[in-house]
Amino acid sequence: MKMLRAMRQLVFFFLLAGLFSCAPPVRLPLVVPEASPDELLGILAGNAASFKSLKGIARISFQEQDYKTMKGEQILLVEKPRRVRSEILGLFGQPAAVAVVNGEKASLLVPREGILYEGEASARNLQKILRIPLKIEDLVSFILYQVPVIEFQTSTVEIPAEGGYRLLLEGKGGLLEELFFSPEKKLLAARFQKGREEMLKLTYGDFTDGEKPFPRNLVLHLPRPGIEARVEFTALETNVELDEKLFRLEPPEGFQIRQLL
Repeated sequence: MKMLRAMRQLVFFFLLAGLFSCAPPVRLPLVVPEASPDELLGILAGNAASFKSLKGIARISFQEQDYKTMKGEQILLVEKPRRVRSEILGLFGQPAAVAVVNGEKASLLVPREGILYEGEASARNLQKILRIPLKIEDLVSFILYQVPVIEFQTSTVEIPAEGGYRLLLEGKGGLLEELFFSPEKKLLAARFQKGREEMLKLTYGDFTDGEKPFPRNLVLHLPRPGIEARVEFTALETNVELDEKLFRLEPPEGFQIRQLL
């Protein structure tokens, strides 16, 4: 009898072990730290206050609708609120052209033509010399990891399926702003929409290390004019002191001065 009872217990043990081995594993729910709209908006404000200027070398490409993609390497200097200097490098690392915008004047120096082009720092002239139809202060802000916040009436935070956080701001007249953050709450993208029409999208990536990560990569997409600009920094310094003279161009001897038309 004792042997029969022991055999029954042994069979029961094996049946129980088989039952548990066939059962699906228990998945514990993923615990995601909460984030409020105020916290995420505070991160945006922190980004805006953290970076005032930069200098670096970047691979830049422009894609315009119905035109070929233009690519090149540039030395880029940027300073808030309205200063940009771009040196377009030629085959041997020498500047093929130098574009400068200082908030009041836009200038383009073309050594091979012996011409200095000048005009007001308007969005139209900015498109001519830098190929981006934006106000200079907006372009500077985007490059320096500062995204504007619309006047909103409602704000909500969602957790997308891919993770991270999505902050949705809804303003008047169908104006929407979507802000996407990583699980570590770094701003990864921003999208502005009017009704059903996308107006602007920014994407950031490849962040530097340290207490205040800065994106080495930026993609700026303007759907209506069909423009996409990509900036990939291969060398980068932020919050550097930049001489004011770097943002003014004087014509070398013998150069002509022409107006940007």
